[in-house]
Amino acid sequence: MTQRNPKRLTNHIALSSRQWAWEFLRFNAAYRDAYAEWMRLPDSVRNFKGMSVDGTPLGGCPPETPMSYFDVKPSALPGETVADWLFRTEKERESGWGVQASNELAPPKEFMICDWVDPTVSPLPKDKEHVWENFEVESVGALVEGPPARLGVQLRPLGHIHELGVIVDVRMPMTRLVQDFKNAVLAYREKVHSQNKIMTLETYSGKPNINNGGIYEKLVTILKRLDQGESEDEVRHKETADGPRLEHWAPYITNMKTQFLAALAMRDGGYKQIIFRDDFVGQLKKKSTTGKT
Repeated sequence: MTQRNPKRLTNHIALSSRQWAWEFLRFNAAYRDAYAEWMRLPDSVRNFKGMSVDGTPLGGCPPETPMSYFDVKPSALPGETVADWLFRTEKERESGWGVQASNELAPPKEFMICDWVDPTVSPLPKDKEHVWENFEVESVGALVEGPPARLGVQLRPLGHIHELGVIVDVRMPMTRLVQDFKNAVLAYREKVHSQNKIMTLETYSGKPNINNGGIYEKLVTILKRLDQGESEDEVRHKETADGPRLEHWAPYITNMKTQFLAALAMRDGGYKQIIFRDDFVGQLKKKSTTGKT
């Protein structure tokens, strides 16, 4: 693969929880494979602009590009290419058309990021932390019968106990809407808790503290050594790549019994437990002091 030799970490202790999560995801093999596949796409597909200079939809994309990368109107048929779709819909498009990138051009949802980042980037720049905000919001514009909301935001329970429908009076100031939304969600949480103990509300369960004693630096170092070609045996028994093999009683080897597995666990999904820690730090610390976590 091309994504090798990630740059050396800097300012370890100062990293945010989102930046730490990235330090583990960037070594994830599945993510690297997905990123490499995305990078192999033509630039005109990865940086999709919608139409060519002459106004032809998808005109800048290679003719053989699968239509599955785009959501279009008129709809594409299964297995169609850009050339197939343009030819088949020529007449139909005279009355209007629409095209936008499909989910296939975005990172798979399993990684919890909404935009591609090169795995060699380290640390994740502060202005890139928004990549973790991969939330799906379904928006439906419709007339709502009945009297208008007293507040700018109303929430209505949906099929799942933890889901709500949102009704927003778009005439209201944004600051008012944000506060109303927060108040409505918190009130609904309390309602769920009070109605029935069985109807527990699962909220963020991240740790109240992360990177205790600089442990994440050690875990990332393990992943970096593996990425540079060292074997598991070498990492477990040598403090450095060119160092001597240590005796079985050495403190380093004892620590490796837990740290090696912890590094793999964080790389392969454990990072998801720390992404939003900074957003909940006050709440989490409060819970930890009362013995609830």
